[in-house]
Amino acid sequence: ATRHTKNHMEGHLKLLSKELNVSLNQEAPEDHIKRALQAHGFFKHLDDKPNVRVDKTIGITEEDKRRTTQLVSHLREGKEVHTLREPWGLNHHCRGPPQPPGPQWPVELESLPIRPKLIRNPPPHIEPFSTPDNCSTVTPRLLSVEGEGEVVYLNQPLHAKCFTNARSGQSLKLTPQPPIGPDSTTLVFESRFESGNLEKAVKVGPWDYELVLRGDLYTQKHTQWYFFRVQNTRAGQTYHFTIINLYKDSSLYSKGMQPVFYSEADAKSQKIGWRRTGHAIQYFKSSTRRPNVKRETFFYCLTWSHTFQHHQDTCYFAHCYPYTYSDLLDDLGSIQVDPVRASCCKQRTLCHTLAGNPVPILTITSPAQSHDDHKCKRAVVVSARVHPGETNSSWMMKG
Repeated sequence: ATRHTKNHMEGHLKLLSKELNVSLNQEAPEDHIKRALQAHGFFKHLDDKPNVRVDKTIGITEEDKRRTTQLVSHLREGKEVHTLREPWGLNHHCRGPPQPPGPQWPVELESLPIRPKLIRNPPPHIEPFSTPDNCSTVTPRLLSVEGEGEVVYLNQPLHAKCFTNARSGQSLKLTPQPPIGPDSTTLVFESRFESGNLEKAVKVGPWDYELVLRGDLYTQKHTQWYFFRVQNTRAGQTYHFTIINLYKDSSLYSKGMQPVFYSEADAKSQKIGWRRTGHAIQYFKSSTRRPNVKRETFFYCLTWSHTFQHHQDTCYFAHCYPYTYSDLLDDLGSIQVDPVRASCCKQRTLCHTLAGNPVPILTITSPAQSHDDHKCKRAVVVSARVHPGETNSSWMMKG
């Protein structure tokens, strides 16, 4: 079975490589169209119907033509030739100056009409792992689990088992957040922006907060990515944060990894963007059992401390350097308006997400003088961002 699966995969990879080489032409050749249609179930009925009238150009029957709207007919040298219709919205996001449309949001999520304008330059030096200190050996007691603390932020999406609909722009109705007085020292949390993730924040001490992450939509698990904003900071004060509902039993935080941090004050005065931060970092097993699990399984926690340098600063914390869908559209737009890069990079829409956001595919190659030139080229397929929290793969793809 393993050998059969391996041979099957190798055959698919060879076919995909050949089709990608062929598709580099402006007009797809007839054999490529036929293979694409076969992949969608066409021509299977011809085996037991030898008398069916067939279009001799690429083997398309009149019934096939009625079944699909994706074929476009052309006359070439007096013969009818078929090509695949371009996908809807093809390259609509990268024509002219980079002015990407807002992303489509699942209706279960609340969103504010804000997009944090953050410096995206990578760090100028290699980031070493941090050295654990002595205070990281003491496992903190979770107070919010025991019913203590004050809820200072709540952002729970509507419950849904599957995707139903999408919208663009701000939510029509937003959950009101607990008010903060003018003399309060409580941090103001927010995550209802693109790529943000924080479901609840509970204040369990003067400078201590326990945080709950929202799981991936339509699942009951997968809590790794976090990205949230804090305001109302106090300069020189050390705050303690603990995420209490992580699922993985091991993490690079135990090996010296740190959360990433962004200060708008530092960005404005010193042009400093994202950077690693935090001390007293610990990743540990919680005593809280996961719900809706038959076997005895527990949550894991991440705790860290941070000392803010500015009074009344606006700051962000994240699992890794954020890379949003809007960032992707900006980067693709900058390629499209650059004549040098655009000359060897073709942008197309591979498909659309359930919410309706285009998924782009880029073909990078030197221009060919003829169709035979493409046949001599080998194709390499590179993909990134399989899971929502893998922003590092998006940065690797960006280069």
